[in-house]
Amino acid sequence: MNAFDKPTLTVIRSDVDAALASVAEKHGISIKVDNCTYVGANATFKLELACLADDGSVLTKEAEDFKHYAPMFGLAPEHLGSAVTIDGVRYTVAGLRQRAPKRPIVLAHGSRRVVASAELVKRHLV
Repeated sequence: MNAFDKPTLTVIRSDVDAALASVAEKHGISIKVDNCTYVGANATFKLELACLADDGSVLTKEAEDFKHYAPMFGLAPEHLGSAVTIDGVRYTVAGLRQRAPKRPIVLAHGSRRVVASAELVKRHLV
């Protein structure tokens, strides 16, 4: 192999995910392989490690930020994990992006993540 391409890196990413699953389980943490950048013969994957809460959920940076900064957006820290239904789709409040003032709230629907304004979330809290 002389250079990386997207299909090859997709396969490698899947292999890295599988290899890191046992390390994550051994240490009781979450390990997520994130974005990849590549040029020619070099590639870089971003790894995110996070502790797990007592209930097994991942303590993400966004979740920690939500607990701390939610009142600044008119929400309560207890809203983390709450259900929100928008356009018939049920989301869970998953966190807050500090540096995104227009759409700071992170919502989860399965493995899919979307962002929303605090006002939209407040209107649709279940």
